[in-house]
Amino acid sequence: MKVTIYQIVPELDSHHLLFMDFEYFLKSGYINPPAEIYQLVFQDDISANNLEDIYRIFNRVSEEDTQFLEKIGYTGRSLSISDVVEISNSNNSKSTFYFCDRIGFRKILFEREHRRKRKSNKNQIRCADCSYCNEFRKIGNSRSEFRCKHPEQDYIIDYFLKHRMSKSPGFLGFGKAWSHSVPVKTSPAWCPLKKRIS
Repeated sequence: MKVTIYQIVPELDSHHLLFMDFEYFLKSGYINPPAEIYQLVFQDDISANNLEDIYRIFNRVSEEDTQFLEKIGYTGRSLSISDVVEISNSNNSKSTFYFCDRIGFRKILFEREHRRKRKSNKNQIRCADCSYCNEFRKIGNSRSEFRCKHPEQDYIIDYFLKHRMSKSPGFLGFGKAWSHSVPVKTSPAWCPLKKRIS
């Protein structure tokens, strides 16, 4: 199925809706999530049968999950409360939107045309081209570990804490066996260099 995921942009969240359940949205005066503070973070065909499958796929529980999501180009947060999932049929003629609630999903109306547009890719940052991307392989291991060694480590740590990311701050992933290729295509959302071009 074709899946699109929208997440709240923290800088636009003046009513503190991020990670809040639908009841909180209603108490804040929103009968549906305000699309203008959301940004598209993923859109592609995914092998899933239902919303529970989607939640499992996009919820980072293990290191394998992180590697898979980065491989398919997903750089958003783990799928969480307040996120919106759009499911489209094969020809994109009909979409249904669901709010990730405290328990399960709630079908909603979502004006996606009002959501925050993606930034242009002309200034896209690739970890493989970045001098701060560090590769380390322990003696006897076949796979390298890749980390961001940018001087602004405090920013990276704060980002991980603020977004409740479970992996080690600055960790990019493990490469394939005997490979020196960086396991992510583009820099993650927490990349300090992205602050300068945003």
